[in-house]
Amino acid sequence: MASLSERDFYAILSKTIPQDKYAPFDLELGGPYIHLLLFVHRIQGIDSGIYFLLRNERDFENIKGKCDPLFIWEKVKSPDSLPLYLLKKGDFRNEAAFASCGQEIAGDGVFSLSMIGKFRELIEKQPFLYRLLLWEAGIIGQTLYLGAEARSMSGTGIGCFLDDVVHKMIGLKDDSYQSIYHFTVGKPTKDTRLTTLAPYYHLK
Repeated sequence: MASLSERDFYAILSKTIPQDKYAPFDLELGGPYIHLLLFVHRIQGIDSGIYFLLRNERDFENIKGKCDPLFIWEKVKSPDSLPLYLLKKGDFRNEAAFASCGQEIAGDGVFSLSMIGKFRELIEKQPFLYRLLLWEAGIIGQTLYLGAEARSMSGTGIGCFLDDVVHKMIGLKDDSYQSIYHFTVGKPTKDTRLTTLAPYYHLK
């Protein structure tokens, strides 16, 4: 099975953290409102388990208090001091796949994730922010696509997922935070069921 180096893993994650005046998070959408719940399967030098990447560290105490009290929240030593925390060690490939509607790619990749967004507080006060949550999730997804491709991996969004399963898995008991979208990264395999045609092939 393919694996990803620790260095490349951190590099991919670091690009999802907004930085002033750097694309693509210079669109001034507000927030960030979305964090990453990571299922780490095969990263060299990193224990398999559930991790949490805080994209807005101001939410740390709030979301920690709403999650399973047995999570250890151990800060991971990483370049640039990424706000990455180990919640629980273990093999969570089956759980990751189940939370993504039983899709094996969520457990077979090197890592997969659920985008956990701040929800009720935002939507009750400003309903239009629901659309911005989806935009933010889309930008994160595109960043992950590019990061994976740059390291000879591939990524894909997972549109079918079980949000209540994710919430129960990490101990969320209300909708103050919500699973917004899923994504997975791994070594690509050719799907013989699909046909790939060259651009503008029909004009020849």
